[in-house]
Amino acid sequence: MGKGKIKKYSWEEKYLREEQLGSGGNASVYRVRNKVGEEYALKILDDKKDKIKTARFIDEIKVMKDNMDIPGVLPIIESNIEEFWYIMPVAKPIMEHLKECKNQIKEVKYAIEQLTETLVKMQERKIAHRDIKPGNLYYYENRYCFGDFGLVDFPEHAKNITDDRRNIGAKFTIAPEMMRYPSVADGLKADIYSMAKAIWMLLTKDELGFEGVYNYLDTSHGLRYREELMHEHLAELEQLLHEATSNAPDDRPTGKQFQLAIQKWLAISAEEESAQKSDWSFLAKLIFGHIVPKSVVWNDVDDMISILHLIISVPAYNHMLLPDTGGMDLRDVQKSQEKGWIDLVSDFGIRYRVKPKCLIFEGFEDEIEWNYFRLELCEEEKIFDKTEKDKLYETLVEDYPAHYVDATDSCYGVYDYESGRPLPENWQLIRRYTHGVFLIVMKYGLYNAISATYDGLHGDCANIEFRKYLKQLIKIEKLAKEKGLDPAMVLNDNRVSYNPFNQNSKETLKLKRNKTIKNKIAAEKFIQEILCNGNFLLTK
Repeated sequence: MGKGKIKKYSWEEKYLREEQLGSGGNASVYRVRNKVGEEYALKILDDKKDKIKTARFIDEIKVMKDNMDIPGVLPIIESNIEEFWYIMPVAKPIMEHLKECKNQIKEVKYAIEQLTETLVKMQERKIAHRDIKPGNLYYYENRYCFGDFGLVDFPEHAKNITDDRRNIGAKFTIAPEMMRYPSVADGLKADIYSMAKAIWMLLTKDELGFEGVYNYLDTSHGLRYREELMHEHLAELEQLLHEATSNAPDDRPTGKQFQLAIQKWLAISAEEESAQKSDWSFLAKLIFGHIVPKSVVWNDVDDMISILHLIISVPAYNHMLLPDTGGMDLRDVQKSQEKGWIDLVSDFGIRYRVKPKCLIFEGFEDEIEWNYFRLELCEEEKIFDKTEKDKLYETLVEDYPAHYVDATDSCYGVYDYESGRPLPENWQLIRRYTHGVFLIVMKYGLYNAISATYDGLHGDCANIEFRKYLKQLIKIEKLAKEKGLDPAMVLNDNRVSYNPFNQNSKETLKLKRNKTIKNKIAAEKFIQEILCNGNFLLTK
């Protein structure tokens, strides 16, 4: 007579084990179902003979059960410390969940906010997770959670189970002290380090992380250089990541300080004006330190490139007005093969080749919205088209470094349409400016909101005249605010926004004014005729 399979664990009385969900250094996780078909996750210790591993597993169960009242700690349904297993809900790994979100950056911010809140509450109870990484973070019942407390440290934790010969923590988020002397290291400070690294991973979707202290100017890992984050406000977050990944634990913020910094970043990034002011403060600190001058001039090409790189790394200032008409978001600045020239690369990949004479900064103290950078160009000869002197640039093909050919048929990828001779593989289309002025202002500032400024008026005058002109606009802005008017509306009125440095613009404005007056007179006369005509009956 056949007998049923002998059950090894008590959980087998209630649950049926299905597929494996994951495994770690100490335990395995399986999907299980109870007798009514509800699914859960079973975590069971693999090596039950190792005293350190069994002690840690018991600690994990204790901490999770004792702190289930903290939102964001994955709950335990039931457990057995003699058999070394516990049952918990099936939660979705955080990276898997984020991939399914439409607005991933917004959702990551939400996750960071919730996880930081949970971290602080754990630290208030002196609980150090010591294994914070994306792989141990989950999404469960509309809440981002910490799970896998297998390396947890807490006040009642037995100190003799931490071996200085073994690293404590995840490979790519581990704090340096947890590799050197984990038995005496402060787990709370180590968690701050690991949390900072995990935040970087969530934002970049790169779980390999970066080495050492976070450096916001390092293009290999700086968040501002990531394609998907270039338009995000990051100033407070990047400063926090730098401080939180310090090699010296005492230089890192406390849990509460960490949370306040996250809250400040989220609040500022949600408000455009605040984000722009914060970006300016961040940029000013990078360029000038703590004292911002009223005016600075850079004449060395390498210095200009360095400053421009800093400017374009800040979302509020990566927009540039062209010398003639229009504007573009500046993506990169590179040295050209043509000696003394540089390439300004737009977000659409257009290359504006210029020979800079100087880069000027002008500041307006508290009126930071009007601060600007002005790139003045040397006057140079054109390569081919020397007849149109008023035209500031010519479009060329650079077939080989610093060698130009006519671009007329470049759209076909050939030197000329008749011969069909193909251009070389790495040819580039260049817009080569031989004179003019580029202007960088706050992207969402008032000057950039004036439509008429896109006619290149900044290049129709010397810098000193342009600064005086902006001072007049600042006065108008203040007066408009005093009257309760919208400054942008007032500044966009063509009687205010016309180009005062261009005679043609003045004449055009005069004609427009005269035409407006004539139209008003004609309209008034027409209405009077209608009212006097008995054939028309106007009623309300």
